[in-house]
Amino acid sequence: VFIDTTPMIEKYRKDNEVYPDAALQDVKAQTEWIDSVLASAHEDWVLIIGHHPVYAQTSKSDTERRDMQATLLPLIRKHRNVDMYVCGHIHNFQHIRRGNDGIDFVVNSAGSLARSVAATEGTVFCSPEPGFSVLTATPEKLSLSMVDKTGTVIHKIERTHK
Repeated sequence: VFIDTTPMIEKYRKDNEVYPDAALQDVKAQTEWIDSVLASAHEDWVLIIGHHPVYAQTSKSDTERRDMQATLLPLIRKHRNVDMYVCGHIHNFQHIRRGNDGIDFVVNSAGSLARSVAATEGTVFCSPEPGFSVLTATPEKLSLSMVDKTGTVIHKIERTHK
């Protein structure tokens, strides 16, 4: 499920000069669409892909994550069928698991600019290395590999159906 996270964050919606499209988007319509897609999702694996993190360690404003947690997290928790939420925005690698949601929250690095990172609540892995992620899926197994700029897998997330 690919989503547009920018309008979910209030500071972007309010800054019409820099982010004119964010203010024009209907957040309620998008969240209703996400809700309906998750309600009918019966695939082997359900992933949500967005730009902004729900959880992450970053020097960026906490309001971004709080807005994502207020807007998107209730839908994820309601349906309990999301395996991963994958995003970027922070420019480092992070793998976070919080509470008993059973969801892997993944921040993907960037192939160019990379930023420092430290562990935060729920951190399983973090790295400031530039790179990319590779996602593979079969009906039995979902795997996300974080790959650094040398091509080395530096962290792997694997989920299997029981």
